[in-house]
Amino acid sequence: MNILQSAKWLFSKTSTSIDFEESVRRRLFVLFSISILIPLIPFGILHLVNGAYVWGCSIFLTSAAIIGLVVIVRLRKWRKTIYRLSVMLFLFLFTYWTYTGTIQGLGSLWFLGTSPYIFFLLGKREGTAWCMAVGCIIAVIFFNPLSLPGVFSYSLEYSARYLILYFIIFLFTHYYESTRERYKNAMLEEHGKLLLEKEQLLQTKNELEHSNTLLNEEIAVRKQAQNELMEHKENLERMITERTSELWEKNTELQASEKRYRLLADNINDVIWMANNDLSLTYISPSVEKMLGYSAPEAISLGLKQLCVPESFDQLWHLYEETLKTVKEKEDAKERHLTLECKFFKKDKNIVNVEITLSLIMGHQSEVIGVGGITRDIGERVKSQREKEKMQIELAQSQKMEAVGTLAGGVAHDFNNMLSAIIGYSELSLQEMNSSNPLRKNLDRILDAARRSANLTRQLLAFARKQTIVPEILDINEAVGSVLKMIRRLIGENIELAWLPGTCSCRIKMDPTQIDQILVNLCVNARDAISGVGRITIETGMVSYDGENTECRPGTYVLLSVSDNGQGMDRETLNHIFEPFFTTKKLGAGTGMGLATVYGIVKQNKGMINVYSEAQLGTIFKIYLPCYFAEPQMYKTENIAEMPQGRGETILMVEDDPMILEMGKEMLQKIGYKVISANTPFEAMRLTEELKDKIHLVLTDVIMPEMNGRELMEKLQKIRPDIKYMYMSGYTADIIARQGVLDQGIQFIQKPFSHSGLAAKVREAICE
Repeated sequence: MNILQSAKWLFSKTSTSIDFEESVRRRLFVLFSISILIPLIPFGILHLVNGAYVWGCSIFLTSAAIIGLVVIVRLRKWRKTIYRLSVMLFLFLFTYWTYTGTIQGLGSLWFLGTSPYIFFLLGKREGTAWCMAVGCIIAVIFFNPLSLPGVFSYSLEYSARYLILYFIIFLFTHYYESTRERYKNAMLEEHGKLLLEKEQLLQTKNELEHSNTLLNEEIAVRKQAQNELMEHKENLERMITERTSELWEKNTELQASEKRYRLLADNINDVIWMANNDLSLTYISPSVEKMLGYSAPEAISLGLKQLCVPESFDQLWHLYEETLKTVKEKEDAKERHLTLECKFFKKDKNIVNVEITLSLIMGHQSEVIGVGGITRDIGERVKSQREKEKMQIELAQSQKMEAVGTLAGGVAHDFNNMLSAIIGYSELSLQEMNSSNPLRKNLDRILDAARRSANLTRQLLAFARKQTIVPEILDINEAVGSVLKMIRRLIGENIELAWLPGTCSCRIKMDPTQIDQILVNLCVNARDAISGVGRITIETGMVSYDGENTECRPGTYVLLSVSDNGQGMDRETLNHIFEPFFTTKKLGAGTGMGLATVYGIVKQNKGMINVYSEAQLGTIFKIYLPCYFAEPQMYKTENIAEMPQGRGETILMVEDDPMILEMGKEMLQKIGYKVISANTPFEAMRLTEELKDKIHLVLTDVIMPEMNGRELMEKLQKIRPDIKYMYMSGYTADIIARQGVLDQGIQFIQKPFSHSGLAAKVREAICE
């Protein structure tokens, strides 16, 4: 579209300072330039494709020069200078094409048109010289008297026929230009004669006007006496005229005022009306048809009582009577206005919300003679107010959920510290007991309960979005199976939960807590869509894509499907379900972030999510996650004999909780490490400066009173740049993780941790 507009501009724009002939020359120049550019650009591309980069680049430079000349001609007035440059540029192109043989065929017709083009562009004299030069150059190339090397061989018959045709066109063009110039000169000479005659006529006119002026002066002298006689008559007429003018001005002002009022009443969206003291309409503006659909006469015949909803009219009448009574008692004009919101019936029986501003019309003796009012459609205002209230409620709900999440995250973090002590000391006690000790069974049960509690806090941190995302390879069937018990508690006993795991090994790489978030959000939404008894089905499987799908890359994917037999969704709802804060639940029943969170998790893990739903038939969510063929993480043994052992390395442990600090120190010492403990970050910095031995690893908590773990490590690395470090915490999303995912190379262990888990992580951090 822009190319067409530019071409239109090139052919249509003409300056007021350029005559018609020059305008035609410019358009001819532009047209001829475009006709050259059309084959020139493909030739340039062909040269580049064939490897002739020098010729290809020179052709594109020539194209750029032609485009530049066209633009300059459109913007500047250097006419013949630009035309001469263009002829030289075209002569270069034609010589090159004649030299290479490109001019044969249809190209010869194009080249033969250069003679008329040059003549009309530069005139007869200069055009003759240029055309002769072009003919001589072509003749030299065709007949090659100088035996130039590499010249394309033209047949004598073709060369002679071509040159004869060129010179015939040249002679015809020369004759046409000569004739045109002769006629032009004759017309200019005739134009000069006409101008001379015009000048003579103007001189005669001036002489007549001078004579007429003298005659008028004489007439004026003669009329002076007559004017004096008519002076008294004129005085009388002037008085009459002045009085008439005053009346005319007042009438005009009245008509203008009425016209302005009519324009205002007929064109504003608000309805202006007047009524008697009994509220029967006497006038209503035509804008009532836009608002209610009734014409003005129809609205007047119906009256306010039938136009208003009964409750609204009762309210209006009651307020009107109170205002009328107040004005009569106080005689205060300020009390004669009132504003209220009402509901009106439209002609199509729909109801529209309006605002009425009513004023009592006072007579000369301060009595009420009528009522005037302005009615305004406030439907959009009411709608906006309702949406604002809805958004405020949703914001309050979202803030409440955020506060609950923050509280849950804090509680889970503190609970993890206590669980760390329970698990740690239980494991240490078990390691010291014989297998025949009767207390061992009780400790095993305590340890099992602590581990299940740790799993519960892990899910709580996932809901609060406070847990660091640590992707790992896992079997999706095992991950889903571990959360089914919690989901059954969430959806209730009236809904059946069907679990259909795939038969093959379905392995993915993502954080296990994200699987929990996906399933909980989808199952809670499915629960809310089911009224009464229903069924939710969770399935897994394997699918392959060959690249035809636009969202998934070719490869094998793990399918996680969650379906229900609830009320389903229409197409309009499906278009918005992944938008943040969009919800179809009742006000206050949801924040609209559940499916947005699911969508974000799926996209973060390079997957795809599809939704299929029909009203009253249920909904199916299908999630496709990239399949991994590596082995999932295996459960590590708790046997101290099989744990990775230390080799006497020194570990600095920083923890503000004395119980966790003492437990961790004892665990590390049991597997062969030398442990230096610090209760505060500043104590850790002091020990690092004072200790002369090498510190192989710093194991620090993330959340501490004086400074966080990341800040501590930055300060310790300034003291000992080669120091290695590892973090531990109940949650770390805001301190050591970026966007909730640990950076590559950061060593981290989640509280609560087992003895074997700590041993493996410490050994990995020291040996990396």
